[in-house]
Amino acid sequence: MLTAPDQFSTLAQQVAKAIGQNIERGTWAKELPPERYLAQSLQVSRRTLRSAIQILREQKVLLTTPGLGSRIASLGRPKPASTARHKVIGLMMPESFDHMKPSTMVFIDKLRTLFYAKGFRLEVHVSHRYYSNRPSSALAELTTKYPADGWILVYSNPINQGWFKARRIPTVIAGTAHEKVDLPDVDVDMIAACRHAANLLVQKGHRRLALIFEDPHLPNEIKSEEGFREGARLLGKTEVSIKIWRYPGDMQRVRHLAARLIRGPEAVSAVLVTNAYQYLALFSVLTRMGVRIPQDLSLISRNDEHFFQFLEPEPARYTCGPQTRAKAVLSVLLRAIQGEQLPKRHFWLVPDFITGATVAAPKPE
Repeated sequence: MLTAPDQFSTLAQQVAKAIGQNIERGTWAKELPPERYLAQSLQVSRRTLRSAIQILREQKVLLTTPGLGSRIASLGRPKPASTARHKVIGLMMPESFDHMKPSTMVFIDKLRTLFYAKGFRLEVHVSHRYYSNRPSSALAELTTKYPADGWILVYSNPINQGWFKARRIPTVIAGTAHEKVDLPDVDVDMIAACRHAANLLVQKGHRRLALIFEDPHLPNEIKSEEGFREGARLLGKTEVSIKIWRYPGDMQRVRHLAARLIRGPEAVSAVLVTNAYQYLALFSVLTRMGVRIPQDLSLISRNDEHFFQFLEPEPARYTCGPQTRAKAVLSVLLRAIQGEQLPKRHFWLVPDFITGATVAAPKPE
């Protein structure tokens, strides 16, 4: 509720004042809570909140560090009576937010809010050094300089996964763990999604299928191929041809791949693409070549992104919301921190299928 003098201030100024008062009272010792949490508690939009935070930056009350959020500057105020270290969760990833997929950014934002509600601060640490072939010194420096109660590894590899496992640090893989690394992981059930996709296409009458993925050595891509082949076999007597192609990377090679999909002896009638951005690239190339989706070729995306709802025709795809994935990571990591014996290693989330409008029966031959 506004006081009389506050009625002549902008909403952002009033929010900045409220945050400043909480800082002076020692409500937050080192940094502000996540934006989503603050916006909800102050009952303002995140746009207004960001304007208020900018005011506090200009007043030198707040300092912003990429990955660590808005930290409170030293103002000579009394320190809280408790000197216990605030509980911290470390999140490690190779790329900065500028290069992250929107869905990954939303996922991390959800994690911040959920862990904060449980009394943990989420700190994000970004460096390619943690993902090199010899990351030991970088990881040792990271975990020593920024001690945490538990760790979340995003886009991780067998080497850095094994490093955390060897040191018995409570860790959860946001993705699929390598088979030789006994760490808990939380991921979408790629086997279930790809099995369903292949089975759906075969039931529609398709007999020449293709699977396009990023890297055949990644654990989730291995699972995808396993599920896709299994789904194509479910109808028993049906003879189905499956082509497996690695996504070529640059657009010139995408055009070459698109030509192979629709012409010549390797031509197929339906494609499952495991990456939403690769789907978008392939879709745009095929459309420019005059291919009608789904009349000439059926397309499905294994993953979802927000921009799909603006494509025409709307892609058939599998989705598992960032809130669902964040809740699962929270639950598994808190149990690991408490030293519980987890009932299983893999925590796979079954995605929902969005029918879209890119799957149809194949053209008669």
